[in-house]
Amino acid sequence: HTPLSMSCAVLYCALFLLYSLPLCSGGIITGSLTWTKNSQSVSSYLAQTGGANGAVTPSSSSVTIQHGPRFYFASTSSDSFQPNMFEKIYLLDSTLSFSVDLSAVGCGCNVALYTVSMPGGGPSSCGDYYCDANNVCGQRCTEMDIMEANNNAFQVAAHQSTDGGGCARKLHQGDKYGWGSQYTINTQKAFDVSITFTTSGGSLSSIVTTLTQSGRSVSVVHDSACGGNYLSSMTQSMRDGMVLVFSYWGNSGEMGWLDSPPCSSSATCNKGNARIWNIKLSGGSGGSNPPPPPPPSSGCYDKPIPGSDTTCAQQAGWGKCGEWYIQGYCDLSCGRCCEDKPIPGSDTTCAQQAGWGKCGEWYIQGYCDISCGRCCGDVPPVGDTYGCAQQAAWGKCNESWMKGYCKKTCNTCGITKMTEEKTADGEESNETQVIVGVTVAAVVVVAIAIVVAVVMVLRRKRVVETI
Repeated sequence: HTPLSMSCAVLYCALFLLYSLPLCSGGIITGSLTWTKNSQSVSSYLAQTGGANGAVTPSSSSVTIQHGPRFYFASTSSDSFQPNMFEKIYLLDSTLSFSVDLSAVGCGCNVALYTVSMPGGGPSSCGDYYCDANNVCGQRCTEMDIMEANNNAFQVAAHQSTDGGGCARKLHQGDKYGWGSQYTINTQKAFDVSITFTTSGGSLSSIVTTLTQSGRSVSVVHDSACGGNYLSSMTQSMRDGMVLVFSYWGNSGEMGWLDSPPCSSSATCNKGNARIWNIKLSGGSGGSNPPPPPPPSSGCYDKPIPGSDTTCAQQAGWGKCGEWYIQGYCDLSCGRCCEDKPIPGSDTTCAQQAGWGKCGEWYIQGYCDISCGRCCGDVPPVGDTYGCAQQAAWGKCNESWMKGYCKKTCNTCGITKMTEEKTADGEESNETQVIVGVTVAAVVVVAIAIVVAVVMVLRRKRVVETI
């Protein structure tokens, strides 16, 4: 065997091993799941946090879930959680359906499938950009619980971002749902779930959830009974797209709110496996983002914040204008409406007028806001993901790379770029003066030393002559 042939053999084996590995498995990605979007077969990565290795086992269009993990649909693969890796689905005027087997999941357990407006406003305390209406990881957002269930209980709940309790509906009352053939949905066997989100006048108006098994079905409805504008307040979050989340949790005495009765409020989860498959999304926008409403033709305005059912005015009132997720959306509320306009009757520019120190003149007022430093908002430095409030808390307002940024938080409104440059020039000038002063002093000291030395020599010479 020649060295060349051996090298080729090694290369062949390496390529074989590379292409034999599952695509993007390992790290936080546990594999991929095939599902259907408007009759088209698609595939999404599953990004897991929590639970043991192997707790999430995908196989084609089915996933088996052990107790412990939470995982998400992701459109890109990564070894760590990134804010833009999650795959969003669009539910308005659409129906989401799937099949589920909860026969091994007993009282005290909660197998959940739901959507949230991820990513939250930062990595969250869980490190995975997770958010929900119960502030589990320190980030609140809109949440739609499509299934929270075990083999004795099934609940559907809509949550505004600030409502942990939500508008909940249970399907396990009476003989509708439970363990045994006496129930319409017998959880000893698998069953199908479908949920339809209907709009009226462009806003979410009703949610209908139906469980089906062997030709029999039970349904529950969310509508105006949730409260006047409860569902409509969730419209923007659904229009922006939400992330599909799976989880399986519950320990001793944690699930009384879900399954008591019929279960004991102190029941301990048996941690049996669950299986979900045949996920489909159809109708409406077909799982693709509908075009947003056109912005005003001109001027400064607020745009809806993606993934939030709060307004720009609320966010500004809460002091959130410096957060990264606000940038580019709340210019009006956050005081970023600012521009240089041509000065009437003048062929000079605002930058020239500012350079000549004319910003205080009456004919400049209302025209040269940018050049004269009258724009006071919180725009974080380029690439910053922490926000102005955090940078200020770290004492970074005086750093050179913060000049011109975070003016409102850092209390530098009215300081123009030119002033900053002059200040910087002044600092450099001061440094130069110090250096010159030190140099002159050194020269004087050396000169004095030379004079003293000469005087000493002359004195010695005089003494010698005298002798």
